[in-house]
Amino acid sequence: QISVPEGMGPISVEAFDTEGNHDVLTVNGFRYHGSHAPDGITPTADITWSSDGSEPAQGWKICATPAPHTTAAPAGSTWEVVVGPCTQDGSCISSPNFPNQYDDRQSCLISVGESMGPISVEAFATESNYDVLTVNGEQYHGQNSPDGVTPTSDIMWASDYSVTRSGWKMCAGSATPSPPSPAPAPAPSPPAPAPGPSPPGTCGVKGPDDTPWGGMVVNGQPASQCEWRWQAQLRVGTS
Repeated sequence: QISVPEGMGPISVEAFDTEGNHDVLTVNGFRYHGSHAPDGITPTADITWSSDGSEPAQGWKICATPAPHTTAAPAGSTWEVVVGPCTQDGSCISSPNFPNQYDDRQSCLISVGESMGPISVEAFATESNYDVLTVNGEQYHGQNSPDGVTPTSDIMWASDYSVTRSGWKMCAGSATPSPPSPAPAPAPSPPAPAPGPSPPGTCGVKGPDDTPWGGMVVNGQPASQCEWRWQAQLRVGTS
């Protein structure tokens, strides 16, 4: 078993010859044997080697390389390359060697932040069905890109052992802010208190007209203090 340190870059294979299907080097859960080597693979977990009881072969020699330099993601970045040779320039991430062709057997892990918005794809060309970018569990390959898709979990890139293309370049959009909540309706104002009785009038001065009468009396009011009580009547008739 080979322990993989943090910051490990792609494996460089100098020689690889094992008994096919039986003497196996396992990297990232994939079995390599015969002449099928993990060249260019970035290991993310411990590597294991096992051989059976017959047919020895020359074996293998592999070397560790440092992780490729990437431009630091800005503070509060929406996504970031955490494993593999994919490159990051600010808010944009591209496949290894872009715009040149990526290599066989490469893989990357891209961590997605909470403020991530829709992906804006600037270029996308991979080997159909085999060299795959996985976003939200959906596999994108060939010319079918995740343009406009908002990722909600980590993104994976993996190329197989043959046929490469120019790869891809994607930039992160910002999440659309939620519209502000409407302000609560103001509480209704309490009803105005009913007016109290008018104060007594001054002797010899007509009091305020604040008690209308119904029925046959129109515009009448009770006499205020010091006023004479009187009433006028208008009648219409033939006699």
